[in-house]
Amino acid sequence: MTLRLVAGPLERFFAEAPDTPGPAGFDAWRGAVDRALAARGLAALARGAGADAPETGEALGWGAYGALVMWAAYADQPARTRPLMEPDEWHKDPAVLACAAPGFASHFPTLVRGVELWLPGGFDAVLEIPAPGGDVLDAGSTGELARELEDLNAATWAATGAEIRGWTDTVDAQSPRVDDLARRGLAAFVRAAARARAGAIAVWLEY
Repeated sequence: MTLRLVAGPLERFFAEAPDTPGPAGFDAWRGAVDRALAARGLAALARGAGADAPETGEALGWGAYGALVMWAAYADQPARTRPLMEPDEWHKDPAVLACAAPGFASHFPTLVRGVELWLPGGFDAVLEIPAPGGDVLDAGSTGELARELEDLNAATWAATGAEIRGWTDTVDAQSPRVDDLARRGLAAFVRAAARARAGAIAVWLEY
């Protein structure tokens, strides 16, 4: 199962989600999301460019995503020793599990708590919102995602913007090292977050 990172309009996210009721259901779903935001004292979603806004996506891969989550989890818990090599099951890593525990105050909540959709905006909460096909999903904001990526880089690599942009080409795509995988993951997320904020669109994981 391939993992992609996509930046695009919410209408596209809704249309491509599993078990979606189709384009006619988008307005009702968006209203449900707005009510979930209002319940937390947050403003409704701004009306963006609509379904015609451009969508960009790239292969991220579970290894790069998992390594980035681990990198954030260990930055949250510097007393722990981060593994050198990619584990078989990163989601069972003790630092990742500790960050997901109730009451843990993470500096990188949308990275370490299973968020799959970042809504246009700047709120700092992780929200439980209705999923397009029923059930629920965890969502953050593109503004919060950008802040977390910037803070994670500052706390660990302290790389320049040019260095981050170059990681996709300069870091070995076949490397099993957690630091190499995490750098490729960060570069992909930085690109997606920048596109999203420039176009008032969303970011999501597609698999």
